[in-house]
Amino acid sequence: MIGRAILVGAAALFAGVAVVRNAAVAQYAEIRPELAARAWPSHPASELWLGLTQIGLNARRRATVAPSTLELIRDAARKAPLAPEPFLVRGVQAQLSGDGKLAEQAFVAAKERDGRSIPARYFLAEHYFRVGDAPRGLREIAVLARMVPNGVASLAPYVAAYAKDPRNQGNLRALFRSDPLIEQAALTTLASDARNSDLILALASPSATPPQWTGYLLQSLVATGKYSEAYRVWTRVSHIAPSPDRRRL
Repeated sequence: MIGRAILVGAAALFAGVAVVRNAAVAQYAEIRPELAARAWPSHPASELWLGLTQIGLNARRRATVAPSTLELIRDAARKAPLAPEPFLVRGVQAQLSGDGKLAEQAFVAAKERDGRSIPARYFLAEHYFRVGDAPRGLREIAVLARMVPNGVASLAPYVAAYAKDPRNQGNLRALFRSDPLIEQAALTTLASDARNSDLILALASPSATPPQWTGYLLQSLVATGKYSEAYRVWTRVSHIAPSPDRRRL
């Protein structure tokens, strides 16, 4: 009886540990993969998100992905064969070998298997921008902004960078009209540089009241001594006709 009680107690203890480790992985794998890995380093979700996070950082820096990172994802894929991540691995490998067509097919396949997959949409968006397909890249960005914690704020610099290419401005206007939060975040990012004044006015949606980015842009213009430009921006967003004296400034 004592032996059975010990076995039951041990089984309950192991089950409790497994529950706690699963809970830690479920809570942190996507947003803090390093914490999930501490709780359960061999769990496929921990491995996948650690690997994918590293690949994302390398892609941003245009750096080569370490073989150990790819092996980490392969091991996770073997443990979770129904997950979309194997297609992501295939897509990354195709990018590294210069096969853009295969990379796109793999990323699309990953997204089709799991439309809520943040990595699938991230890598697909990054691929579209890399090959110059801004419309589809921006559509993926718009979806990501709603899926990622603080997505609008974190993706705003990415969108703002593409706003500077005149070829993308028509697509950006369409995106901004459909998602005002992305518009405000991206234009606020651009407003930190006074040289973006005309670009911001060209992209901004009509508004009855001065939008959020106005104050930041005015501060940038005043800080660089562009008082006449600051006045022009203020009258435009406030829907106030410039005074005759000010028109001559």
